[in-house]
Amino acid sequence: MPSYHRDTVPNTSQRSEADSTSGSVADVIGGRYRLIDEIGRGGMATVLRASDEILGREVALKLLHGHLAGDAAFLDRFRREARAAAALSHPNVVALYDWGEDEDGSYMVLELVEGLSLRDVLRIRGRLTASEALALLGPAAAGIQAAHRAGLVHRDVKPENVLVTSEGTVKVTDFGLARAAASSTQTFGADVIVGSPHYLPPEAVDGRPVDARADVYSLGIVLYELLAGRPPYQGETPLATALQHTTSVVPAPSAQVAGVPRAVDEVVRIATAVDPDDRYEDAGAFAAALAAAVPGGPSAVDLRDGQRNTILLPVGATDTMVPTPDTSRAPAPAASWLDGDEDGDHDDLAEEGGRPRRRGRRLLLLLLLLVLVGAGALLTYDQVLAPLTPVPSVVGADVASATTTLEEAGFTVRVDDNRVYSVEVPEDHVVRQSRAGEARRGADVALTLSLGPRPVDVPGLRGDPEDAAIARLEGLGLVPELVRVHDEEIPAGEVVGTTPPAGEVVDEGSTVELQVSQGRQPITVENVVGRSRDEAVAALEAQGLSPRVVAEEYSSDVAAGVVMGMDPPAGEIRFRGDEVGLVVSRGPAPFEVPDVRGEPEADARATLEGLGLQVVVEYVDTVFVPRKGRVQEQDPPPGRLVRRGDTVTLYVWR
Repeated sequence: MPSYHRDTVPNTSQRSEADSTSGSVADVIGGRYRLIDEIGRGGMATVLRASDEILGREVALKLLHGHLAGDAAFLDRFRREARAAAALSHPNVVALYDWGEDEDGSYMVLELVEGLSLRDVLRIRGRLTASEALALLGPAAAGIQAAHRAGLVHRDVKPENVLVTSEGTVKVTDFGLARAAASSTQTFGADVIVGSPHYLPPEAVDGRPVDARADVYSLGIVLYELLAGRPPYQGETPLATALQHTTSVVPAPSAQVAGVPRAVDEVVRIATAVDPDDRYEDAGAFAAALAAAVPGGPSAVDLRDGQRNTILLPVGATDTMVPTPDTSRAPAPAASWLDGDEDGDHDDLAEEGGRPRRRGRRLLLLLLLLVLVGAGALLTYDQVLAPLTPVPSVVGADVASATTTLEEAGFTVRVDDNRVYSVEVPEDHVVRQSRAGEARRGADVALTLSLGPRPVDVPGLRGDPEDAAIARLEGLGLVPELVRVHDEEIPAGEVVGTTPPAGEVVDEGSTVELQVSQGRQPITVENVVGRSRDEAVAALEAQGLSPRVVAEEYSSDVAAGVVMGMDPPAGEIRFRGDEVGLVVSRGPAPFEVPDVRGEPEADARATLEGLGLQVVVEYVDTVFVPRKGRVQEQDPPPGRLVRRGDTVTLYVWR
């Protein structure tokens, strides 16, 4: 059975011959792909067999469902992924020939693969040996590794997306569609898993970014299923199944099926590690490890099931072939009468005198003559009357020069009324043309013109989580540029604002600066001890802190009005508006001045100076000899409060 697209189910209903040849717009996509019949239908697209009328070959055309056509986020991601996938060329990857959009919707044109998927192989065989699994997964990993080198991650590796052609080549399909689906704003909700839950890596289930190691995880799960016959996890719901990848360890295949080499168990263990850092770094490393783990290398995959007679044989390290059915039981082929063979029935003709042989030769010559005449007529028509002419590519040119170029090449130009927005192509320039390659002179070439970049309103994102804001900008076709800032109100990890601001209209593809909060601004408290009260307050306020005098204390060492302590101490981290307590000196503590009246001058001076006071002496005349040299009076008087450094005046008789 043919396999083309993930989650696609066969549809046996065929278009009627009238339907397939009616020539209606619905039967021709992109101006060149004539639809033949429907192959299958999935959650994202309808897969159709189509004929490429320019190159004359059959292709598989995936027409995305209509509900996705209005989803700007999905279409933008679809265009980018299609461009990247189209650049990927490898014998083990289904080729993406073309992609585009027309009135029927967005579409992809793929190589038409006739053959089996790994899902079909499992249905036939149930499970495979390790060497058979290597024969199929080795080439598949080679194709995925080519994508990894090109910077692509598949994101949806599973048996349905690994195909084996009728010639035996293993091919991987559906690069990029899972990533495009993840950007959809209409199809998938917050509780919906994008991808196949049996094969999702833990980081995809948790919503974390994925890289090449996500595909390695899925390859490990597929390897387990090929060996054991079923996936390792099966929950009651798809979400329950997916969550098991984040909480469980994949069991060893040998625990389910006897005969699996321990080295292959180790490959499964490493490939399906919960932490991506513990896995193989890419699909190439996985393939090398699997090849080293399987004794004897790859072997033939026997798919005979009683009705089939097909054997898949591995060839080399990256290819797989399907030989023709066993001919040992088939009748011998009839000899060709064109090769001059005289065995068998031709002997009977020869025995009758040879005239039947000569008549046959004349008929052959006549047939050859008719073929030559027909070929000549066809050649005359093809090369002279209506030759195939290369269609010039005018994408990106302005409409006037594009029209001139095509008309000079002999084609009729038609400009579509419906224009489309384009980030890459300026306004009034050609976005796409209906024909490419070669066509008959005089053929119609339809041109679709650009409206230029789509105008987009910058959304209001203040307070939104960083990841959600990035996704919203990307969904609108804008390019977010992160700038980390401190903010006193918005918690860390949330958006403070944008430049241009919310509500401003910009072109699609424009860069929008996204200011994301780092939380409050940390402040290192400055040392203000030893400064005056006013200086300390001014310095702390300049830092954005809130200084407050919490105490005033006496100090014999610190002058009054000078800061002698602070809480928190200098060097600690605080935030804007936080309080800093200051302890300010009141100077030395006061004490009562002693009474030195009547004492000799020297004793009085010694007493007062011993207390830190300054002494000034003034002499007073007296006639009484006993009073001479003694203190008559003091100022301030005894009992008055003074501080160290204050002055006391002594009045001494002389």
